[in-house]
Amino acid sequence: MRAADAVLDASLRSGATRKWNLVSIKVRVPLSMTSKPAYGVFLVLAMLCAACHREKQPEPSQSQSQAFDTQVAMRAMFGNFDPVIKSSLAYVPEGASPNSNFEPNDPIRVRPFFVQEVNENGVRKVYVLTWAKPAGQPFDCKGCAPLISAAVFVQGPDGWKPESIGRTVLAFGDFGKPPEGRLVEIGPQTHAFLLRVTSVQERTTVGEALLIPWKGTIQEVMRTVVADSNQGNCGGAYPCYSNQREFKFVPGADPQHDDIVLTLTGTDMQSNPPYKVRQVSGTEHLRFQDGKYVHVERQGDSISAEAENK
Repeated sequence: MRAADAVLDASLRSGATRKWNLVSIKVRVPLSMTSKPAYGVFLVLAMLCAACHREKQPEPSQSQSQAFDTQVAMRAMFGNFDPVIKSSLAYVPEGASPNSNFEPNDPIRVRPFFVQEVNENGVRKVYVLTWAKPAGQPFDCKGCAPLISAAVFVQGPDGWKPESIGRTVLAFGDFGKPPEGRLVEIGPQTHAFLLRVTSVQERTTVGEALLIPWKGTIQEVMRTVVADSNQGNCGGAYPCYSNQREFKFVPGADPQHDDIVLTLTGTDMQSNPPYKVRQVSGTEHLRFQDGKYVHVERQGDSISAEAENK
């Protein structure tokens, strides 16, 4: 076998396990070169190098292979998830947040309502909130507060794993609907869930609850009324009033968890006759200790909405 034939035969054999795109190339070769075997070998190698390239198999993108899947998260939290009705079937656990609408071992339908990804110290995390109502029963009454569960998932080499889970942490919401949820930064690279529910009847009352990941669980650490008013439903025997609390995180003694300062301003009305309006003001200072926020200072007035929401 000539040297040129031997090289071509070896190239074809080595290419049997590879994909090649062949491109037709016209090469003008002086006749004087074709009679020499050495030049023939060079010509074949040049043609192979110039006319062939290997197809690269597309690699899965990192974002696709490591994308967060809410359905997988729901199965991790509750053991199952129905993609058709987009919910999990679970049972109220012992020790759940006390609520007259839910008893231990009652069946509940659980759905996600808040999912947000953040980066903490270079680590991708996803914060998840779910709400639950009694399975197969109407649940749209005044005071019907769903059970709220929460979880934090962290990305690792084997995918997303739960870092903290709190099942049925609290009952919060109204008319069978979940509260609004958002993330707040409560310290350097530290986040928490802040829930808000607006209840409208004779008065409009806005309540907030703070949930914090703590030692593998998630727990409620504070709840307060941040606004209360009867505007739009006042006059005559019921004078108009309106009050609000400013909710602020400030650096404190704990380097990872800020202190909370609540500042009350506005007016309030007595719950019982005679319905008189009074000016209200006050401040509260709370500090994070052993997994919860505790008062370190409190001065000023309280409001009627707090007594009615206890």
